[in-house]
Amino acid sequence: MKIDRTAIPPETKIRFFDGLFEELVKYPFGSMPKRDMECLLVSLLEKNQIIAGSSRGIANALQINEQRLNGYLLDARYKFQPDTKHENIRRIFAAMKSGAVKPDCEGDKITFALENPVYRADLAQALKDIGYFADASFSVELVKIKNYAFFALLMAHCGPEAEAGLYKKLSEQSGADIKALQDNAFQNASRLEKAKIILKTINNTIPVADILQTALPALAL
Repeated sequence: MKIDRTAIPPETKIRFFDGLFEELVKYPFGSMPKRDMECLLVSLLEKNQIIAGSSRGIANALQINEQRLNGYLLDARYKFQPDTKHENIRRIFAAMKSGAVKPDCEGDKITFALENPVYRADLAQALKDIGYFADASFSVELVKIKNYAFFALLMAHCGPEAEAGLYKKLSEQSGADIKALQDNAFQNASRLEKAKIILKTINNTIPVADILQTALPALAL
């Protein structure tokens, strides 16, 4: 289905063309590269929710393939949008909390589908920021992360109050004294190391899937 311009509210059209004009006037007339123009148009369509939904649905609306769409979205992120990595990571967690994204536990890994290429790129970078490097699974829409790395990422983005609340809940469920870990084993430990220590301490009493179900509702998203 193509984009139905008659269904777009007038105020949305105004925002779209204001954004387009704002970028066009930065270039001498007619000098904006074709690729940049295409990325800008896709970015403004998405920003103003003229296109939304699954990658397949958006690609069909634009009459392009999904690979080309993902390239536009990722390039637009670096050319025309601010760095919203932290907000995007929280959006991923919020989608898990609401059930829109459904994580699954396979052995020592947490697996989930993530279509948005910008979210995937920001997630990969956020994991690098805490010292964890994703494998080739990030080249496709199925994301696989070691459970301790996912737990560390949660802690890095949830805020101190939510982190303290989660530690309290896990202590109550497992009987482990996480407060003592904070006072002793956590000294000079990296965030990844702290996550490993916690999971090792409580893993025998709480399955990883249950830890996940405790962690996500505890986040103040």
